[in-house]
Amino acid sequence: MGLKWFFLINPEAGGKRAGKSWPKLSVLLAEKSIDFESAFSLSASHAIELVGSAIDNGYRNFIAVGGDGTMNLLVNGIFRHATVDQQEITIGIIPVGTGNDWIRSTGIPVSAIGAIELICRAKTGFHDIGKITFTGAKNQKVCYFIIMAGFGFQGLIASRIEGVSASVKKGAFAFVLGIFDALFRYKTTQVYISSSDWKVKDMIYNISIGNGRYCGGGMKMTPEAKIDDGLFDITLIKKISKSEVLLNLPGLFNGSFVKNKKVIRQRAKKIMIESNPLLPAECDGEVLGYGNGEIEIIKGAIRVIIP
Repeated sequence: MGLKWFFLINPEAGGKRAGKSWPKLSVLLAEKSIDFESAFSLSASHAIELVGSAIDNGYRNFIAVGGDGTMNLLVNGIFRHATVDQQEITIGIIPVGTGNDWIRSTGIPVSAIGAIELICRAKTGFHDIGKITFTGAKNQKVCYFIIMAGFGFQGLIASRIEGVSASVKKGAFAFVLGIFDALFRYKTTQVYISSSDWKVKDMIYNISIGNGRYCGGGMKMTPEAKIDDGLFDITLIKKISKSEVLLNLPGLFNGSFVKNKKVIRQRAKKIMIESNPLLPAECDGEVLGYGNGEIEIIKGAIRVIIP
């Protein structure tokens, strides 16, 4: 008997392209004799509920039809559901989102047909997952991420982008718009960041905690991160002027900005972030609010479809 898959479709992903393309995609899947059930998510909480119910119904193989946000919801649906060993679960994606940063780190084809071929092949490898535990009185939730978490300027950018209309919310373009919007709103904050091996206490502009290398539709914030080495790559940007932010924009795309003397690079399995006032936070582009937090990596946490 072949594998049975559960497809989680975010109809709003990619400027509603995911929902519009699903009828054709479902035909392609049937032509490839892929055994599947599917469901459309109506909201973030609904997506997490759908994944939990699918696990209860025996599904162990999942595909996100959407972008990085849909993958994030799929991962949270799995890891918030503690009834199974997550290493028994396999996930993949048909990328029809706007950012598609996860596929940049994994080599998944950008084309739907290419992604479906990988599903048929069903070659898998283990992938690390990040876990954030917020510790502030106003924000005590736990959430998971597959690509990257950002605190500070990166978190504010995500919140500013959140309300942007789908017609302009296009990967790096939206991220750059968010940079210009957030640039005149964000204030550098005194932050204490610690791991078991190192500590930083400084005026910090931004913190990127990378499991993958990219965020914001191709911005290479942690250019040497690996998805399966059991370590975060962490990029800290100290206090920096508005003009320096703008001058370094091109370097975000190739990772060369990390050579700036105001950038600190570290690696760790677990870090604690503390600040007052609290920093805005995001993971995989999803807005998390404000809070102090402990961020740890779960090595080899889940299987993913790989090329």
